[in-house]
Amino acid sequence: VALGGFVGMYLVPFIKYPANPPAIGHPETIKDRGNLYLAMVVCSVVFLVAAVWLGKRFQPRFGNWNATLLAVGAYVVAIGIVMALLPALGELSANVKEYGHHATETPLPLTDSKGTLVYPGFPADVLASFRFYSVAAQALLWATLGLVFAPMAERLLDPAARAAAKPAPRQPEEVAAA
Repeated sequence: VALGGFVGMYLVPFIKYPANPPAIGHPETIKDRGNLYLAMVVCSVVFLVAAVWLGKRFQPRFGNWNATLLAVGAYVVAIGIVMALLPALGELSANVKEYGHHATETPLPLTDSKGTLVYPGFPADVLASFRFYSVAAQALLWATLGLVFAPMAERLLDPAARAAAKPAPRQPEEVAAA
C-alpha cells in the first residue's frame, strides 16, 4: 500500500510536474500550476485504484502475474494519455504571453541584443539536486509509513494473530497466588 501511495500520489505526478525550488515559477501561474498538479495526483490515484480493481477482475482468467502486468499496462496507458493532454508548465497562457513557448518555467539564460550571455539562468545542478532530494524525502516518508504501519495493520486485520498475541486468561488459583 505504501509503495502504491508513493507511486500514485507522488512519483507519477512528479514525472509530469517535478518539484521546483521556490526560485522557479512565475507568481502569476501559481494557481494554474497547483491545479494541474492536483489534477495529475487525482488522475493517478483514480487510475491506480482502477488498475487494482482490473487486476483482481483479470486474475481468475489470466493468473496473478499476467493480470498484474495487464493492469499495470492499462495504468501506464491511461496516465500517459493524461500526461499528453495536460500542458507543460512553460505552455501556460501567462508564460507564453510573457516568455514564449517553453517546456518549463525554469529561468532561461538572458542574453543582450548581440547574443552575449548576461545571466546564465537557474543552475541545472541546483535544480537536479533539489529534485533528487525531494524524491528521496518522499521515498523515506512512504517507506517509513509502510514499515511502521504494516505490522499494525497485520495485527488489526488478522484475527488469529490478535488472538495469539493476547495473553491467556489467568486461572483463579494463579490470581490468588499472585
